[in-house]
Amino acid sequence: YALYRTTLDAGSGGDLVIGDLRDYGVVFLDGRKLGSLDRRHAQQSIAVPAIAEPAVLDILVENGGRINYGRQMVDNRKGITREVLLAGRPLTGWRIYPLPMADVGDFNFAPGTIRNVPALHRGVFTLAKTGDTFLDMSKWGKGCVWVNGRNLGRYWSIGPQQTLYCPGVWLKEDGNDIVVFELEDTGARTIRGLTEPVLNRLQADKLAPPPPVREAGTFSLDSADVVVRDSFAPGDSEQVFSFAPVTARYLAFESLSSLRDDPFASAAEIYLLDTRGKKIDRGGWKIVSVASEELVAEDGRGENALDGDPESIWHTQWGSVKPPHPHNIIVDIGESRNVGGFAYLSRRGNAPAKIREFRVYLRQEPFTKK
Repeated sequence: YALYRTTLDAGSGGDLVIGDLRDYGVVFLDGRKLGSLDRRHAQQSIAVPAIAEPAVLDILVENGGRINYGRQMVDNRKGITREVLLAGRPLTGWRIYPLPMADVGDFNFAPGTIRNVPALHRGVFTLAKTGDTFLDMSKWGKGCVWVNGRNLGRYWSIGPQQTLYCPGVWLKEDGNDIVVFELEDTGARTIRGLTEPVLNRLQADKLAPPPPVREAGTFSLDSADVVVRDSFAPGDSEQVFSFAPVTARYLAFESLSSLRDDPFASAAEIYLLDTRGKKIDRGGWKIVSVASEELVAEDGRGENALDGDPESIWHTQWGSVKPPHPHNIIVDIGESRNVGGFAYLSRRGNAPAKIREFRVYLRQEPFTKK
């Protein structure tokens, strides 16, 4: 954990944008929590209310662990790795405090009212008999636990780690000390020991984006609108296809088969290229329809193919149902553009759902419903 602190001038306010937060951050203004941001959901901005007097801005950042797969293995720095902007202007004058969590017994604990901020909680308990146990943290939010100075690990209400194993040899009958570092205040202040761990129960992720809203019905794709019909080669490199320039506002990308002959389709990123071969900005792009996207077993929404993050992917349903090919994703690119190419970046590795045969459709008018 590291705490980043700076002072805002009177009259400050607006959108706070934290460049490449790694990996979880809690933001405060003069000790009052403004909200939390989660890198997994590509969250990097939060509103800061206008202030009449100078105020202290704090950002508490948690290192969520190292990435051991995918394209982001190369750059594994943690903390705030780029600039922080407020209302479009960079903030300076930062003081950075790495939190000394190696020995939480060195902290000074005192009775008091807990504010809605991260806090260290300390308690003492006795036992009639020692033995292995699993501490139930499912009513808490997110944090770490120490028993008798030994770190048991991290918990998170969304799971999967909602119980923490405590070996009986680390316990004693009298004077056991327990410390909890809680990032998200849920009001819970009790812990119980269980004989079995909780390993297969997930709870709602409050920071997760809401499910996408789609137009009802299915859409017709006309062969007259096809600009590319081809096959992707195996591998992880971006693949580019050029064609005679057309003017279009609507894109349909259709998967006809996969490299592993499974019923799935996926895309890490899809792009259109202008007539000079440059990628067209996707800032105004909007998903119109997705024939299939996995929203329960994972976040495989269609927007993941447009978000600039190669590790988030659009993936067709694979949890409760497995619809077969063809699969399509339809996009409104926001305005008519002269288009001369298409680019596709697949998910990484020898994984299911890597597309083989595909079609790209472009047209000026919206695709019609069946």
